[in-house]
Amino acid sequence: MPTMPRIITFAPPSVMPDLYQSYMPFVQGGGIFVPTEDEYSLGEQCLLVLKIPDHDELSVVSYVIWVVIQAPPRAHGGLRGGRWRRGVGLRFSGKEGVQAKSLIDKTLGRNLSSIQPTLTF
Repeated sequence: MPTMPRIITFAPPSVMPDLYQSYMPFVQGGGIFVPTEDEYSLGEQCLLVLKIPDHDELSVVSYVIWVVIQAPPRAHGGLRGGRWRRGVGLRFSGKEGVQAKSLIDKTLGRNLSSIQPTLTF
């Protein structure tokens, strides 16, 4: 009997900077970094519950593409001044993933080209 994927929720309090800092437009199909203390494995399937302010909740099948357990040695503020946080990088999947990517792209709009630091780049 197959096991049900774990549910992970991402509910940024604000679009800027929270959603912007976690979104990964460079991942094929889109993705998001979710800060969490829970342990996940690479390739693990999850059900991401995405709650973006002023939009309907969206459930997206996602896969763990990286895991951050602790900051790398000598990391001072992360890349480009971002903050190192424990969590998982998730790649969106399926038609809901396409919807999630489209929604985030539309929500962030011009901010997608910002040079502000993120949690992922």
